Amino acid sequence: MKRTLLTLGIAAALLSTVPALQARDDHWHDDDLRSDVHSLWEWYGHLHDEANVRGGRHVRDELDDIRRDLKRVDDELHDRHYHGDRVRGEIDGIRDELRHVNSELKWHGEVHHRSGFTIEFH
Repeated sequence: MKRTLLTLGIAAALLSTVPALQARDDHWHDDDLRSDVHSLWEWYGHLHDEANVRGGRHVRDELDDIRRDLKRVDDELHDRHYHGDRVRGEIDGIRDELRHVNSELKWHGEVHHRSGFTIEFH
């Protein structure tokens, strides 16, 4: 009987730590998402600067849409009721949009270079 009670006590103690472990994992997951969003903001800023130099109106419009999406995701991350999986999907979508804009800007740089302008794109 004492052994059963001891076993149940140990099991209860272990189970009581599970939410704390889960909360700690969620905290690290949140930090990863925030870090990703911060990196995307930096990438957005770089592309925005490039677009001001050589991007067309279409590219700047795309970047405005991306800025709105980044702001919405940033706000969701600071909302205590957000859903991490949905935010992760939105972050991946924004990353794809930034890649697309990056390709367009690179293409614009190559076209200007062939036209006699010297533009370096890193």
